[in-house]
Amino acid sequence: MIDQEYHPYRQLTAETKLLEMLSEAESDARNGRVAPMQSTFDALRDELQKGKRR
Repeated sequence: MIDQEYHPYRQLTAETKLLEMLSEAESDARNGRVAPMQSTFDALRDELQKGKRR
């Protein structure tokens, strides 16, 4: 087991997770799995408003 300080370890794991997320986002963009931001916000707003009515 590698003995690391807690903060550098957390930094490394956060950077790794960020790189994974960026890689997935790049893949989505290259394969056309994207939507206009306004459409996304509109859909989210509709879902939140539905939850308030329940």
